[in-house]
Amino acid sequence: MANYVIGGVSGAAWRLWHLTAYGPLMRTSVDGRELARRLAVHVRDNRDRKKWSQEEAAYLCGLGLRILQRVEGAQVMASLTTIARLAAGFGVDATQLLAATDKAPAQRNRGRPSKGRASRK
Repeated sequence: MANYVIGGVSGAAWRLWHLTAYGPLMRTSVDGRELARRLAVHVRDNRDRKKWSQEEAAYLCGLGLRILQRVEGAQVMASLTTIARLAAGFGVDATQLLAATDKAPAQRNRGRPSKGRASRK
């Protein structure tokens, strides 16, 4: 490894300080998939509570429909700007959208719907 100095501290000393100072935080932090799941659940709950369609929610939050659909499906981790727009649109604090929850995100139906036929048995 290259020997370097940052602000009068050698690279090895800085790495040791960083691991001891931030190691516990890194071990207990929540991964991106969990945050995306939490956001999806809370966005869907808020939208259902207000009885908004996805189109209405996207418009009132200042987002594109596809972005809202991806957030609700936990397919992406939203940017801070998107989270702020969602919070403002729903009239809640951004931390409420990322709060822990036991609920699972809504599952989407896959495939094409049948063309007016009753389900086959």
